[in-house]
Amino acid sequence: MLPFSIVSGSPEAGKICKKGTHMPKMKSVKGAVKRFNVKKSGKIKRGTAFRSHILSKVDGKHGRQMNSPKYVHESDAHRIKEMIA
Repeated sequence: MLPFSIVSGSPEAGKICKKGTHMPKMKSVKGAVKRFNVKKSGKIKRGTAFRSHILSKVDGKHGRQMNSPKYVHESDAHRIKEMIA
C-alpha cells in the first residue's frame, strides 16, 4: 500500500497527497435516496402513507387527497438533505 493517494473529484484532482490528509466522503443513506426527491424549487417530495392495499375501505374524498403531492416540512428538510447528499 502506498503512503499517498491521488485525489479525484475535487478542485485538486490529479494531485498526489499524503494518506489521511483529506476527510472521507460522506455516504448517502440509500433508503432516503429511494424515498425522497428534491424538486427544482428546493422542496423535498415524499410519498403518502397508507396507499399500499385495502383501499376499498377508504372514503373517496380521502383517497383523492392522498393522490396529491406531499412535501417534507421545512423543519425536517435539512436532515433529509444531509441524508441524500
